[in-house]
Amino acid sequence: MPKKVSRRSLRDDAFDAEESVDRRGRVMGQSEVDDFLDDDLGDMDDDCDSLLDRRDMIPGLGSDLTEDPIRMYLMQMGQIPLLTREQEVSAARQIERTRDRYRHRMIGTDFVLHGALRLLEQVRDKKLRLDRTIEVSVTNAVEKKAIMLRIVPNCRTLKALLLLNRHDFATAVNPKIPMRRRRAAWRNLVIRRNKAVRLVEEMNLRTGKLQPLFERLRQANDRMREIRRLLSEKKSASLPGLPSPAALRSELNHLMRLTL
Repeated sequence: MPKKVSRRSLRDDAFDAEESVDRRGRVMGQSEVDDFLDDDLGDMDDDCDSLLDRRDMIPGLGSDLTEDPIRMYLMQMGQIPLLTREQEVSAARQIERTRDRYRHRMIGTDFVLHGALRLLEQVRDKKLRLDRTIEVSVTNAVEKKAIMLRIVPNCRTLKALLLLNRHDFATAVNPKIPMRRRRAAWRNLVIRRNKAVRLVEEMNLRTGKLQPLFERLRQANDRMREIRRLLSEKKSASLPGLPSPAALRSELNHLMRLTL
């Protein structure tokens, strides 16, 4: 069945309200009705005054109840003094220098370089998306093509440098080899490592892809410090449940080869 639609108007509601007041007056007496209405209106005035008082107690709200959080934020930010042009340029340059040093130190280890090489090889083999691994615009097809042309020789050169560094590291830590050869091997290792860092930076890998590798390197460093502490403490070597000194030295050598 169709739903009945009420045809009452505001005038009908007003008439019913007035009739209800008249009916209450006939039953209670007009004076009591006036007192009842005065009490209700007085309570409403008190409630309104209370709301206004609480609104005035809210800092920054003022008389505008429609003020939104974004406007409040912008007003508060506008009260903070701005940097001068010279200060902005100086801060931007300092941030850029710090960022470059951080990336250079992070990439300048054999462990992170091997991880960067694996990332580049996955991009080369189309296993990883280029624009999600390397800092490049999604719509810049020319730059993407140039990166794909550079990535093949860079990966080949980077792989050869890391392999040579492995051999030089083995020479540098071998106590049976004369010190002159060991120092020369270490010097060559540092030179190749700096060249490898430049190759990786040329590809502009995203920092977010390198940070997990750096975190694993930090964990390996913490473990090496712990192993050295255990080896230096004679009492810890005899505690039950701990690896033997030979096992600790083997683990330490493995971590050293892993991280160079």
